[in-house]
Formats: sequence, structure tokens, C-alpha cells
Amino acid sequence: MAETPLEGSKVGPTFAHILADQFKRLRSGDRFWYENPMVFTPDQLTQIKQTSLARIICDSSDAISRVQKDAFTMVHSKEEYVPCNNIPKMDLKMWSECCMDCGKAGDFRSITSHFRRRRTPDFSTQSDHPDASGTVAQLDHFRDQVYNKQEVDLKMFQMENKLVEMENVVHDMEANMKKMKRHMRRMMTSSKTMMCVEDDGTQRQHNDKWNKDDCSTCKCRMGQIKCKTQPCPKPTCEFPKKMPGVCCLIC
Repeated sequence: MAETPLEGSKVGPTFAHILADQFKRLRSGDRFWYENPMVFTPDQLTQIKQTSLARIICDSSDAISRVQKDAFTMVHSKEEYVPCNNIPKMDLKMWSECCMDCGKAGDFRSITSHFRRRRTPDFSTQSDHPDASGTVAQLDHFRDQVYNKQEVDLKMFQMENKLVEMENVVHDMEANMKKMKRHMRRMMTSSKTMMCVEDDGTQRQHNDKWNKDDCSTCKCRMGQIKCKTQPCPKPTCEFPKKMPGVCCLIC
């Protein structure tokens, strides 16, 4: 604090470096900083960087047509004021690359931008002006075109009905799934208790497999016996023999 202030500053070199380093760290640590990659396109960055407080004053204020280029500095003469038309303006078309009709890019036609006019010092509001009746009528007509309440209410009612129908479908699907789960559980339980009985009275459990003879394999399935017989080729010799444990005749 005891250092000699730098030219055009109220602090010395050490404190100026501390301030600069702090602001640099704040910028580098901000993942939403507008200059970070993938935040804005180069064209959009150009428009943002040429925006100034002087331009904002020209766009937002009433009865102001001249302003200094640097709104943060005090002017010493009227010659330092420049017309608002000479202050660079942001081109919003750089943000309209996703529009369906790019021929009208940047024409947003909002109610405020369409009817917002600078007020004069003679009238507090636009409706106080003697010629305001026509403008108010135009505004009402424009609002009717942009926002038809009955049409919007009808669409909302239709959307609500569709949502109710979808909820009913989902409810029916959930109920059917619960029924299927209960049915599957009953089938699994009953299948475990179903037994098969052979001709000789032998009982078999569900999913049991056994050999009925040398050529037949059987399986118990939900109380029913299903057997498969192995096919045998025709013997090529005159006197084939049957061997124990072998299904087909051999020569």
C-alpha cells in the first residue's frame, strides 16, 4: 500500500499484480467463462466482445441518441459524444443457426421488440400519447395472432386427455404383468408337484430322465411321460445279433 501508484492507477505494482492474478484465477476457474472452448462460436464471441455499456444505454434508455464510447469515463466536452448509430451493435443472427427458415434468421418478432419504442420526455408512458390508440389496437391485434388463448387451452386440454389415456394404458400393462407373474408362479409350483407313473407303478419326479430299454429314453414333464426311440439302420448281414446294452443289431 505504501508503493508509488502506477500511472493511471491508485495502487502500486505489487498490489496491481495481486489483483491481476486474482482475476485471472477467477476467470480460469470458471467453467462457464464465455471464452472457454465449446461455449460460443467464433462469430458469437466477436459479437459479444464488441458489445459495450454504451450500446446497452442506447438500446435501453429513452430520449438518448448520443453517448460517449466508453461509458465508464467522464467526458470533458460535447464533441466526445457520438451518435448511437456509430456504436457497434450485437448481431443476434449469429445465434439463430438452428432456425427452420434461415431466410428470416434474427427476426424474432417478439411483442416487446415489435412495439417497444423510445418514450419522449413529454409522456410517462406510451398510452399517454394522444396518438396511442392506434398503437394499442395494433398491439392487441398482434397479441391475438401470437397468442390465441382459446387455441392454446384447447391444445392443453387435448394433451391432458392423451396423458390420461397413456396413464390408463400403463396401468393396464402393469396389471397384466402382475397377472402373468402370478400365473407363472403357479405353473412353477404345480410343475414341481406333478409326478409321472410308469406302467409298472414306478413314480417319477418332474424333469426326471431314464432309459426304458436299450433303445428308448423317457422324460417326465408336467405329469406326462414322453419317450424317444433311437432309430437303427437295417443290418447288412444275413444273421445279425442283439448284444446286451446295445440298441441296434450288429453283424
